Amino acid sequence: MKYFYALRKAIYVKFASSQVAGTVYAAVSGRMRFAHVPNDWTLKDDPYIVYNVVDSVPFGTFGIVTAGNARVSFTVWDGSNSATTAEDVGNKLCTLFDDCVLAYTASTLSHISVTRLNSIGPEWVQDEAGGGAWRLVIDYEVRAEE
Repeated sequence: MKYFYALRKAIYVKFASSQVAGTVYAAVSGRMRFAHVPNDWTLKDDPYIVYNVVDSVPFGTFGIVTAGNARVSFTVWDGSNSATTAEDVGNKLCTLFDDCVLAYTASTLSHISVTRLNSIGPEWVQDEAGGGAWRLVIDYEVRAEE
């Protein structure tokens, strides 16, 4: 996607915009990262979110509008005994991002809209040591227009 960095930044700015109790930011203690998590993050502390741009359609002209689309995937990870926390974080994430418009830094963009495509899970993912975590995946289509 032409404005890949601007999109990544706009997603995080939206996430961090409200840090009060009851928000997704508070539910994961600010622990959301692009593509990977730091080595010192464990599921024993708090749940966390990893997001990534999993595919995109390059900018092109559609009629009189120049636009591009991307699919952004958010994965909620939680190590608790119940799927309830992962579901709660997922619901708060959806409240924040469903049908929203993102702020952006690229001056040629006029609009970045977000639409939820699907959600999968939560499902229990077993690790090699016999433990595991709940995983909930939520995908969005992001459309940027110039």
